[in-house]
Amino acid sequence: MQRNLLLVDDEIGILRALRRLFRKAGYQISIAQSAEEALELLAAEEFPVILSDFRMPGADGGELLQRAAELDPPCVGLILSGFAELKQVLGAFNSGAIHRFVSKPWIDDDLLDQVESAFHIAEQKRSDIDMDRRGLLNSLQRDYQRFYPVNLVDELDTPAGKTRALFAVEFSSPRVVLAQEHLDTKSALALLADRLVRTLPTNTGFCHWNGYTLMLLVNNEQSDTLEEQLRNHRSLRWCVSHPTEDAGADRVRQLILDLAHTDSDKVEFAASGWSTLLDTELSETITRAINERCFSTVFQPICSDTGQLEALEALVRCPAVTDSNVSLRELIRQIELLGYTDLFTDLQLAAALDAFQALALPAEIKLVLNISMRQCSSPHLQSLLERHLSESGLQLNRITVDVGEAALRSKIPCCIANLEWLRAAGIQLTLDDQGAAHTYFNADEVLAVETVKLDRAFLHELDTHPNRQEMLINLCDRIEARGKRLSFEGVENKQQLAFVREHYRFSYQGYGLARPMSGSEIRVWLEQREVV
Repeated sequence: MQRNLLLVDDEIGILRALRRLFRKAGYQISIAQSAEEALELLAAEEFPVILSDFRMPGADGGELLQRAAELDPPCVGLILSGFAELKQVLGAFNSGAIHRFVSKPWIDDDLLDQVESAFHIAEQKRSDIDMDRRGLLNSLQRDYQRFYPVNLVDELDTPAGKTRALFAVEFSSPRVVLAQEHLDTKSALALLADRLVRTLPTNTGFCHWNGYTLMLLVNNEQSDTLEEQLRNHRSLRWCVSHPTEDAGADRVRQLILDLAHTDSDKVEFAASGWSTLLDTELSETITRAINERCFSTVFQPICSDTGQLEALEALVRCPAVTDSNVSLRELIRQIELLGYTDLFTDLQLAAALDAFQALALPAEIKLVLNISMRQCSSPHLQSLLERHLSESGLQLNRITVDVGEAALRSKIPCCIANLEWLRAAGIQLTLDDQGAAHTYFNADEVLAVETVKLDRAFLHELDTHPNRQEMLINLCDRIEARGKRLSFEGVENKQQLAFVREHYRFSYQGYGLARPMSGSEIRVWLEQREVV
């Protein structure tokens, strides 16, 4: 993903300080001193993340981020402001345009972490783009076969799939290419895909793989014709995999790696600033790690409001990747892009369930599994989970699942079916890692969970900022009013815990009270811990 960050503030001194901070961190920075100036930049360039002041002359930051979300729905907006505008900011939260509130004065490391997290969220949102707002792809399905990623991999494993050529096509940024048509990102990408596919033979299969990448599946005897068509097409680059006996996931993985090394001399593509999502060196490291099955599990304790151990959250670890200082979120993102989702799920479940069962904990203590949108979209998730539960001897009612907003909002049939199966099986769902609670109030899909887990940013400096306490209470009251249980990440000290206990019934976790531990460390911790 492009690391283009737009900074908006009417005070030039603040803009300069922010620009210095984020340039050192490797971001491409653009600045604006008003909402109007920022919108002019947004009309010409794509910014995955916008960090804006709230109170400015003319339109305020909330109005700016609302307009930015209309232009580019995957865009993530953060508000940087003092507590004096707290009530107005809370009102803007409910519009759905603001992801997170960051207080002034800021702490550099915390602000860098929150912006980096926002880029990951923007990428996750973009990966689940619903391109069919105008019905273009629905009409395409009458003449062409549309695949979702997991279905495409399955098709490649069939005898017919093994005799077909597979193309990976990457568009330049559609908002840059089609800005003159005044389309938002989703509609522009759908239009690009529609225009391309309609030039192809009617037996062509197509699949929106990720971001601006489209997969095309054609009979091998038609591949030369398609290559010629793609050479003459504007604003894209591509590569091809001819028929092979390789497994579907391996074939897609190799094709994406090949695309990562494919340059384009197209002016439109170069001008877009778009680059591949894959970090090739990291991808090769992950490929080796998966082939060698060198993954393990550590557990993050989750306690109830009384301090009793309630659950253990399973976190995947891989020494080869951890040494590269890669977050768990980045690890899973790369695994999914490489087409290794089912194999990773298999490894993840085997490591987590076996290690948890070996602890022989009381039946009321549950295992928490994190399931990404791509994992939840796999037709094999149910069979994998049932098989590993059977092999480990663990009962289904000992499991709870954390899912992100993208999975809950997804329209992918397999994702919907898996969520329905999890609910029908009595497995509790938690809306995970949310930086702001506004989405919970207006979206029925994301409210179809038992628990809402709030990001650690809500508790940062809670004991020293009374206004931050007011904001947290406002958000939590709204969540509880919808009948949802609260869970807090980042409870790091007794002062934070005491404040939350005063107001709510909840569960919590945090490095300050209990860091992630291996199975043997968990046993020692259980013997020595003091209930706080």
